[in-house]
Amino acid sequence: MKRLWALLVALCAAGLLLASPFLLATVRGVQSSMSPLALLAVQALQTLLLCALAAYAGVRFAPAAGLDAPWLRALAEGRSPPPAFGSMAIEAAAVGSITAVAVTALGLMQRASVPDALWRPASGGFWMRASSAFYGGIVEEVLVRWGLLTAFALLARRAGLRVAFWPANVLAALVFGALHFPSIALARIPLTGAVVAHVLLANGIAGVVFGWMFRRRGLEGAMVAHGSADVWLQAALPALLA
Repeated sequence: MKRLWALLVALCAAGLLLASPFLLATVRGVQSSMSPLALLAVQALQTLLLCALAAYAGVRFAPAAGLDAPWLRALAEGRSPPPAFGSMAIEAAAVGSITAVAVTALGLMQRASVPDALWRPASGGFWMRASSAFYGGIVEEVLVRWGLLTAFALLARRAGLRVAFWPANVLAALVFGALHFPSIALARIPLTGAVVAHVLLANGIAGVVFGWMFRRRGLEGAMVAHGSADVWLQAALPALLA
């Protein structure tokens, strides 16, 4: 258990480091007495502490909730990994890509009521924007799916719900959407009713899909799906729609 926890925390640290070009770009416009690098370091430390808590919650409660990270668990325990990692990754990448197209289509349909900046990422190089996949695919999945969804599913089971996973999945997806509000406020986008609805709906749809992949293919499936979706949403689709 301790080894899996340590592996997940190390993955989160690596995800924060690999996503630092994208994260640094997001904090450059923040008004602060600290330099962007110092501000990013403080935020990364706070996020890593949250990841440590979420990793512990998942390690502690995932088996009881019927959820797992089979490949990561096998690596942490020194066992042979489950078969078919390649097919899992292909399926998850395809699901993430389809989800990204659906979310972009939703943004296009709502473009009359929400600012373009809400669904069209800020300017920057392709690889800088694509690096967001490491934050979404690793850090956010450990925080939201491995930590929150696992805890919600276990609580729903103990509350006596026959179908515990889907209520927990929807609730975790809504929390996932709400977690985007601080970054929207930092981007100085007014939180109108239309903006709030779009953020919760778009991220809620994606979150439900990633949660489904978590149950279907393990945490690794959710990570690949989320990372693939972010590459499309942050880098590929904006380049195609420019």
